[in-house]
Amino acid sequence: MSLETLERMQRVLQTSTSLSTAHGKPVHCLHSVFLPGDGLVIWLFSALDAIDIRDIYEANELPFTRIVEVTDLTLTTESSQSV
Repeated sequence: MSLETLERMQRVLQTSTSLSTAHGKPVHCLHSVFLPGDGLVIWLFSALDAIDIRDIYEANELPFTRIVEVTDLTLTTESSQSV
């Protein structure tokens, strides 16, 4: 994936997630990670249902391999201290 394609996707996702949220299906793009060597982008969204994210991608004809539910395991300062 090129940087140009990535920038286009960011613009489309920003607009589409705002519209989805305004229409009662809250979807927020939280973060993305681009792996240029692999041409891969990993997007992290907050939504009530993965189907809402899939709908956005399909409606905008954005490329994706899969959409999966994840659990955030971010370490807090307290839990990351050495024992």
